[in-house]
Amino acid sequence: MDCLQVRRVLLLYIYQEKLSEEDMELVESHLCNCPCCNRELDSLRETIRLINRVELRFPPSEELKARIYNRIESNGWFEQSI
Repeated sequence: MDCLQVRRVLLLYIYQEKLSEEDMELVESHLCNCPCCNRELDSLRETIRLINRVELRFPPSEELKARIYNRIESNGWFEQSI
């Protein structure tokens, strides 16, 4: 994988979702040799950490979350990214 391909799937890599075992290994192999992508990975992890610290006044309903995830998947975002 090159940098562009890896950066497209870094969130999937972090959450270990929708990536095959082979793709996980390809990302890990790339990360071993690419300081730029490692910085991007660290930045994403820090962003996730900060977002998770925020307390929502009005958390989204389970129905809303399901609709958002369904919309993302129906647009083929995950498949296009890999």
